[in-house]
Amino acid sequence: MENQTHAITVNVADINNSTLTYSIVDSLDSQHFDIDSDTGMVSFYTAPDFENPIDLNSDNIYEFEVKVTNIQGNFAAQKVKVFVLNQEDITLNLIKNQMINTEHTITVQLSSTTNLSGNVTYEAQSLDTTKISIQVQENSLIITSLENINSSTKVMVTSIINGFSDKKIFNVEVVRDTISPTIKLISSPNNRSANNTNI
Repeated sequence: MENQTHAITVNVADINNSTLTYSIVDSLDSQHFDIDSDTGMVSFYTAPDFENPIDLNSDNIYEFEVKVTNIQGNFAAQKVKVFVLNQEDITLNLIKNQMINTEHTITVQLSSTTNLSGNVTYEAQSLDTTKISIQVQENSLIITSLENINSSTKVMVTSIINGFSDKKIFNVEVVRDTISPTIKLISSPNNRSANNTNI
């Protein structure tokens, strides 16, 4: 399975019950693996990613050779294949922090990345329901400010598909509207401009 380092554990029986030493022979994809010389546990140096294979053939089949040696110096070698499978998962795409004016409403679009079949649904929760209200409509998150003061809060969004889920939290800043005063100029009938000058 992808995203984990443990690959296999080599089990060998020696007819003399000798102490065995395990090693990896230089082979196709051997550079990606480490082996415990006492237990035979084989691990990836870096957890594999199914979407970005690094094996020689880029087919998510990692091939190498394991060597087992007893205290008499006798040894046996075996070719090994490790198949990396795609992990079923869903990732809620990044949601940027939001800013909203008081007594206003904004809409945030939600999206996810998944290798599962089916429809993605969303749930959302305001961590302070006195400051904002939220509503999910399909792939849209509607946020409405409730207070007429500057404040901030957080929203947690969950994407769900076939029992798998992912969560992210983002900040919402509520900014009070500032109304600039309007100045209206009124001309006096006694004030006249002289546009013509006689010489």
